[in-house]
Amino acid sequence: MESSYVVEGRPAQTATVERIRRLLDEAERLREEARRLAAELRSIAPQRRYPSLEPLLSSAVESLESEALTLGDGDLAALASRLESYLRELRSRVEGLRRVTDKLKQLVRVASLLEATRGKLAEWERVAPSIDLKLSAEVRRSLRRVERALSTQVSLEGLDDSLAYLSEALLEAQDTIRRCRGALERRLSELRDKVAAAERLYRQAKQLAYLSEVERLACGYKRVAEVRSALELLSREPLKVGQVSLAKLEREVDEFVSECRESIGRRVGEGEARVLRALSSIARGGATVPLHSLADAVSRSTGVPVQDALAFMYRLSKQGLVTIRVKVK
Repeated sequence: MESSYVVEGRPAQTATVERIRRLLDEAERLREEARRLAAELRSIAPQRRYPSLEPLLSSAVESLESEALTLGDGDLAALASRLESYLRELRSRVEGLRRVTDKLKQLVRVASLLEATRGKLAEWERVAPSIDLKLSAEVRRSLRRVERALSTQVSLEGLDDSLAYLSEALLEAQDTIRRCRGALERRLSELRDKVAAAERLYRQAKQLAYLSEVERLACGYKRVAEVRSALELLSREPLKVGQVSLAKLEREVDEFVSECRESIGRRVGEGEARVLRALSSIARGGATVPLHSLADAVSRSTGVPVQDALAFMYRLSKQGLVTIRVKVK
């Protein structure tokens, strides 16, 4: 935008007049930027969503107001000096406003993230007791801090401190949510391992069970299948953990495992039953091990001599209760 001010004078005054014109042009540019920044400030956070920012926004906008520049009839050199002083002040104000605007943008972005995180924390607060009571207390504490941060009044002088406070509350809340997810996944993993062990025992018990026991074992296995389906659902939708009792699911699996072991124990000797349990545990690792290492591991786990462990493994393999593959090189 070019200045509309025109000053006529002697040729010797041309340089001063041009300097004044350049200064006026810069003044118009800076005033236009100040108006733009003021409008941007007003649009950053509507009062309905962030009432605590309204006093700060008003204060920042008011800082732009300055008396209109008036040009007297003094000589051009004095006028140029006044304009330079005015521009120095205006530059300082606009630069300060740029900094405030950038900080406010950051503050509103963090506040928006914090609002969204508050909703997620509230959901985890409802389900955390079914995962871990200690973690539940941490969720409540983090949620209270988020509430305090969002209700804190922000001032122009304390803008940096407020931004740091909200950012710290956001990081803590996000970390709490990550730990909730991690704790739930570990709990689900433990239950999935128990379900897998129950399924292996069921296959073994079914081969040995009396006809009168087969139907009862099949009914128990249906419960285990339902537990597996519930765990799959919770893996996809973790916040539904509040609708089920993980402790109850675990009890149902444990009861079925005990039922299978009792059934197996009635058809094989105590030593063979212990070896079968040890082999089931070793099989979960899925590793290939030398025969002597397997015999040593079973012996340590069951307390039976190595030669007895080998004999029990032979009989269990022959009965089809366990699959032991040997590769000779």
